Amino acid sequence: MASYYSAVGGNYSSSSVSDNAGNDTGSYVNIENASHGLGYSAQAYAEYGATHAGVSTVYDPAPVDDGYLSATASAAATAEYSDWFIITGGSGEASASVTTVLEGTLSGGGTGYAGVSFDVAYTPDDYCWDCGTSYEYQSVVSVYDTLGGRQTSSSVANITGEFTFTYDEPFQLTTTLSVFAQDGGYADYLDTASLLSFALPAGASLQSSSGLFVASVPEPETYAMLLAGLGLMAGVVRRRRLQVA
Repeated sequence: MASYYSAVGGNYSSSSVSDNAGNDTGSYVNIENASHGLGYSAQAYAEYGATHAGVSTVYDPAPVDDGYLSATASAAATAEYSDWFIITGGSGEASASVTTVLEGTLSGGGTGYAGVSFDVAYTPDDYCWDCGTSYEYQSVVSVYDTLGGRQTSSSVANITGEFTFTYDEPFQLTTTLSVFAQDGGYADYLDTASLLSFALPAGASLQSSSGLFVASVPEPETYAMLLAGLGLMAGVVRRRRLQVA
């Protein structure tokens, strides 16, 4: 089962959807509000292999007789995607890696600040404390960045993380993207934060419950087929296996 979760802050509204049939595209949330020179906007949604989130704030407190109204504008948004995988073609424990892409912009807006958190986590089907690394929770990718004031930063980064797995044992990869902003700052990560590709041991192949298949090539360090293009085809993805030439 592939699952999706989206939530936005501000007024604490949230939305969620689970996909058991492999044909939903996730949930979408958009909330806007502004008053007294303060405002916020938050968006978040998730789809096959990708998460998207963005927030912005307006900070212009209204003047009062003795100075300025003390107030804060803030917003937060979170999108999460998870999928189950299984790797075959070997025995025992082995290592693989996943490459993700994170694209977006942070800005303090002159008066505030903003931040982003991006994580990919490995979770086994069954926990077993004495059975090896592949039976434990693993943080595969972890990114956290903030800035404030007059700073603005835009970037596109490919980030690779390694994890340990056991052949023929299912595991889950969960991608979580969170952004936040306050007092004029904004964070725009609506373009993409997604799984891009896998590198598997020689002779291994990977299958996901969402219907995406990746087969390794003879060279252990050669990246498998890109997931991104298939991942965005939420409504038309079909199960298939790629044969190694």
